[in-house]
Amino acid sequence: MILVAGATGSNGTEIVKRLAAQNVQVRAMVRVLPTYLPVDEADS
Repeated sequence: MILVAGATGSNGTEIVKRLAAQNVQVRAMVRVLPTYLPVDEADS
């Protein structure tokens, strides 16, 4: 099994597709963005 970090990016997506096409077990690591920004970070 291979872990692909950044699987939603352009390179990661291609890597996951190619591995899956070769029947390699793949796990995808993605970053979940918050639905809001804390007030002190919104002004940055």
